[in-house]
Amino acid sequence: FENATEFRGNWENSHGLLNNLNETIDQRTRKPLWLISNRFSTIRPIGKELINISSMISWQQSQENLMINPGQFSDILNDSIALYGNYQSLDFSRFFTENSLGVTKQLRSFTIYPKIGLQYISQNFESNLFNLLDENQFVPNNSNFQNDLNWNQFKNYLNFGIHYRKNNWKASLNLPLNYFLISVRDNSLNQKISKEKIFVLPDLSVNFQPNTYWIINIHAFLNHDFVNINKLYFSYILQNYRTLQRIKSTVIPEAFGQNYSTSIQYKNPIKSIFANLNYNFSTIQNSVIYNQTMDESGNSLIDAQEKNNTSERYSVIGKISKYISKLKSTFTLSVNYLTQRQKQFLNNELSDIENFGWGFGVKINSNPLDWLSIGYDGKLSMIQNQINAIENRRIKTQTHSFSVNLYPYKNHYIGFSTDYFTNNFSKNNQETTFLDLTYRFTFPKTKIDMELSWNNIFNSDLFTNVLSYSFYYSEQTIQLRPSQLFLKVKFSF
Repeated sequence: FENATEFRGNWENSHGLLNNLNETIDQRTRKPLWLISNRFSTIRPIGKELINISSMISWQQSQENLMINPGQFSDILNDSIALYGNYQSLDFSRFFTENSLGVTKQLRSFTIYPKIGLQYISQNFESNLFNLLDENQFVPNNSNFQNDLNWNQFKNYLNFGIHYRKNNWKASLNLPLNYFLISVRDNSLNQKISKEKIFVLPDLSVNFQPNTYWIINIHAFLNHDFVNINKLYFSYILQNYRTLQRIKSTVIPEAFGQNYSTSIQYKNPIKSIFANLNYNFSTIQNSVIYNQTMDESGNSLIDAQEKNNTSERYSVIGKISKYISKLKSTFTLSVNYLTQRQKQFLNNELSDIENFGWGFGVKINSNPLDWLSIGYDGKLSMIQNQINAIENRRIKTQTHSFSVNLYPYKNHYIGFSTDYFTNNFSKNNQETTFLDLTYRFTFPKTKIDMELSWNNIFNSDLFTNVLSYSFYYSEQTIQLRPSQLFLKVKFSF
């Protein structure tokens, strides 16, 4: 028997100044959130079977205010007349409950676990986008920039699961039968769409262990998702200073996915060698496609269109580690490769978009002495995208982290950490170096720590990062706090 009640509150505020084509933009967001939930579960033996009863109920409410100065998208919002600013208010509430009953029964090498459940979700979403003519004058926009949505989803499911285990073989098969009834209504526009569907989504996993060192696993499953209320609104939403988005559809967008993966693991505790290699392939069939229109400033207007399309994703991930006892050190090498293909409208033109990326990493953890530990973590990555077979430039990024931890005396700790970042996005490679120093003293026979930290010793003033999206790159330059000292006291009961 287990019952847990949770109360959560989050008050998040953010403020950023950014320079976009020599224009300084001030963006402020306020995101308070409240959540209350209760989770109940119990397992009772009845004869030779185990009965599992579970229940989950939650209520969430959040409000978000977004203010941008000077105003963006004035050509759409104010007949190309410059705006003092944009102001947007969002109100979101969500009720969720799911209740299920399951049975587990053992039959020799088989374990059977049928399960029946019911899920209900009700969400409400309201938004209003205002034009700011000055600091105090708010002018509401028309209904194209207001949302008053109500989303209801009812799901009933029956899952038949079976697990087989004998000798070196393990296999699991799940056959969930799902019934969905979804409705979305915009009260201000008096528009409503609904969807009713039944489908089976099998999930198969096979595991073979020929000996104590090797494990081979194959996994295949289908999934089907309906877009949620956060990604379906009939009128425009201002996401940030550069994105105005509307996902309007006469049907509820859905995505059907096929996922296949295989992995090989090697574990040899005697020789302290551990390795794994994973290959994943997935394909998703979407019922809508996005049309993204961008201007010279990088601002984008996003609309959704009803058009079937398919996206594909391939990835390979490998890792190997070795512990060398004479050096008291663990050495780890990792590598990854990713390819993704999809279709998207760019400025009203249907385009084939491909994304590529690979990475290589080295990690070293060493404890040569009882009072000394050393760590290094280095990563090299490359990203590239292409549109209609036309390649954009390759972006290379390096990160190197080095740390030294000292325990000179009992209850005393001294730590050094340094980080180096560089990329080739601009003509001059962007480089940033950080160095931090920490001293901590733990008072004997207490649960109190006193910590003194000197952060950003080199007084680095800027940090530049490159973000990769489906068809473009974005460079972020963040102004850093100057070198500073912190004194912290930590205690626990």
